[in-house]
Amino acid sequence: MDIAAIMSLILKGVSVIESLVSVGQDIAPAIKVVKDLVTGAQTGTITTADLLSAGRALGYRVEKLGPFTRVTAPAQFARNPLVLGTAFGLARGERSGVIADETGWFLLQGLARAGADSAAWLKQRDQQREALLRPVEQARLQQFVAALRADAKIVDRRSEIFRPAAASES
Repeated sequence: MDIAAIMSLILKGVSVIESLVSVGQDIAPAIKVVKDLVTGAQTGTITTADLLSAGRALGYRVEKLGPFTRVTAPAQFARNPLVLGTAFGLARGERSGVIADETGWFLLQGLARAGADSAAWLKQRDQQREALLRPVEQARLQQFVAALRADAKIVDRRSEIFRPAAASES
């Protein structure tokens, strides 16, 4: 069985699970089938080149995301820390299990991994620190000035100071 068939069965299993949930039936048997298929894909008993071509062949929405960092993760991952953590935990060619959350069902495959470049990071560390700290410092300064204005007792004495000289001599 190839991964296209697995994905088809997994997605059919997902629709079966969703329909069982909607009528309040036990979903344990359907979940077991999906997990068994994913386990087969992970252990290599069921193989294919990649999930992208298999998903596209079946007409499912598949996306190749990346490269990205934990800070610049795509929206699909940024909303779900479990999916993001799984993506960074996969080795090249390794596949995840089915990850379900409120935005959908995810089956991830690691395509490539770039090592950290410590020398490049050290070169830009000060600029990164400045970019992160400047807004915080500005916000704190604005809070301080706003508090000063709120506590200040301002008396408008401009009319006394700028009184015409003739009126003050009499």
